[in-house]
Amino acid sequence: MADTTNLTVDQQILVSTAANEILETTSIHQQALIRMLAIASEYKLNPATLIIDLGAEMKSVTARKFEVVAAHLLEQVPIESALARVPGTIPEPAVLALAVAHAEGLQQPLNQTLLNSNSTEHHHNAHSEDNTLTDSVVGFAMQFLILNHILTFMMLFIIPQFKDMFYEFGFDLPLSMELLIEVNNKISMNWYIFFAISLLAIAYVIWKHPRFITNYFTRWIPGRWQQPVVTAKAQKDLGLAWVAQTSDDSNDAAIRLLSNRDFGARRSKRQAVVQKIETGTPVWEAIANGGIITNRVSKVVSTASTAQSANWILRQIGHKNRSKSRRYSLTKIRLLVWLLRTILILFVTWTAISFFQCLIVLIKGVADYA
Repeated sequence: MADTTNLTVDQQILVSTAANEILETTSIHQQALIRMLAIASEYKLNPATLIIDLGAEMKSVTARKFEVVAAHLLEQVPIESALARVPGTIPEPAVLALAVAHAEGLQQPLNQTLLNSNSTEHHHNAHSEDNTLTDSVVGFAMQFLILNHILTFMMLFIIPQFKDMFYEFGFDLPLSMELLIEVNNKISMNWYIFFAISLLAIAYVIWKHPRFITNYFTRWIPGRWQQPVVTAKAQKDLGLAWVAQTSDDSNDAAIRLLSNRDFGARRSKRQAVVQKIETGTPVWEAIANGGIITNRVSKVVSTASTAQSANWILRQIGHKNRSKSRRYSLTKIRLLVWLLRTILILFVTWTAISFFQCLIVLIKGVADYA
């Protein structure tokens, strides 16, 4: 194994950053692939054979992608290039991290760091809050469905019995019960409005906050178990940081990033920027003129003293923006769940009070009648 203690401070930071990014953006199966490649590199083994054996143990789309990567490796294609040729095998930020480490001659230190890292801790820390909130939303949905069925049964079979009893004795229904029946009738007559509102709410969550849905359902998909959700905006921020790291040496990272459909910009814009880079325009000049990055990001990169500094600053800006957006999203969803749960509790309380008032009126009426 390579000795990371002999690295410079900048090299140690790059290796640590690359390892953390790989562990925080990949699923368990993807990490198994990367660790197996690291082992093959460290012990001079044939990576294609190991990947084929790993894919044989899986029955998923991931396994088929592994087979394609192995086929590229058998053709003597470099590891990072083989992964880049099969989109979705591992996230693009992880591919760029591997490519940068290889370009900087830090492949062995990165392998050592990956093999000695605890990936479970990364997943738990990064996504436990999202999973807890998703479980809360799903729990509320189950509560709503159960209570809805119970209330529907009561409205169809129990309340009509109460109305007949009150009619026979000549009593008037309590005001709370009359209002409950009226509200229930309105809801029954306009059920399609509430159904449409529910669909719009679900569509909004899927569109604006897809990770909450994805984090929940991927736990049931073996090939994507614990697959972190890396949004297009996050991929763009992480990718730009790697571009800043390598733009002085090579344009490969920039071209690879801009060729990714998940980059977060229109295809026409990305293609125009790639053409400028390929014709000799400096990377950041082409990206800035193409309107893909903000003036703030362009200024940061242009004023940074070194590529490492630009990389670090861009990561900090991206991390701050994602954290702020994430906290805002979590707060909105928590508030929505609290509001809906409060409405549900108030409705159940109203129903219980209505039934108790009916019983009290009946008991008093029967006692007076007797």
